[in-house]
Amino acid sequence: MLEQTSRRRLDTAHNIEKEIGKLGEVFSRFSSLVAQQAEVVERLDDDVEGALGEVEMGHAELLKAQEVLRGNRALFLKVFAVLIALIVLFVLF
Repeated sequence: MLEQTSRRRLDTAHNIEKEIGKLGEVFSRFSSLVAQQAEVVERLDDDVEGALGEVEMGHAELLKAQEVLRGNRALFLKVFAVLIALIVLFVLF
């Protein structure tokens, strides 16, 4: 009886040891996956920062283009007004 109890306890201890070993493997794999994900997150962060810089430069270029168009629009209106004035002068005289 005492021997059977000792044998069961020993078997239980071996099973616990195996489960702890498996748990160690799981934690090791989990640690590896976390490290890989950290690299991916770093790359994503770098890409987002790069994209933000590109968007800001694009926005600045669009603002410049808008100013050029506004200047061209004013010039176009002035030229059109001069042409209308010349046409009116030719028609009247």
